[in-house]
Amino acid sequence: MRALVVAVSMLLLQGCATLSPVALGAGDWVLAKWQPEDPYYYPAVVASRTGNDLTVQYDDGDSSVQSVTNVRRFDWRAGTHLECRFTDGNFYPAVITEMGANRVDMQIRYEDASREATDSSKCRDR
Repeated sequence: MRALVVAVSMLLLQGCATLSPVALGAGDWVLAKWQPEDPYYYPAVVASRTGNDLTVQYDDGDSSVQSVTNVRRFDWRAGTHLECRFTDGNFYPAVITEMGANRVDMQIRYEDASREATDSSKCRDR
C-alpha cells in the first residue's frame, strides 16, 4: 500500500512540475506582488507580456515588471478577506461585502464592524 501511495504521489508531483505558467496577457485583471519577497498581492492590469515577464499597471497608478510566478488571476468578490487602508493610513483586516461590476469600487467591513465604501487601490491580499 505504501508503495502505491508513493508512486501516485510521484506521478502527481511530476505533473505539477511540468505545468506551464499561467496564461495571462495584455488586458487581464490580476493580483500582483510589488516586490518578489512581498507577501501581499495588489490589484493590477497586465499591460504587456514578454515571455514569463508581465508589465503590470497597479490600481494606484504604479507599474512594474513581474514574473508570472508573482502574479495570479484577480479573484476578489463579496466574501473575500483582505486588508484595506483605513483613513489613518494603516492596513486592517476587512471583508468585501459588495463588489462593483467595474472590479474597482467596493463596500467593505472591517473587523471592528465599521463599514466603508472604498476602491481596490486601497486594498491588498495574501
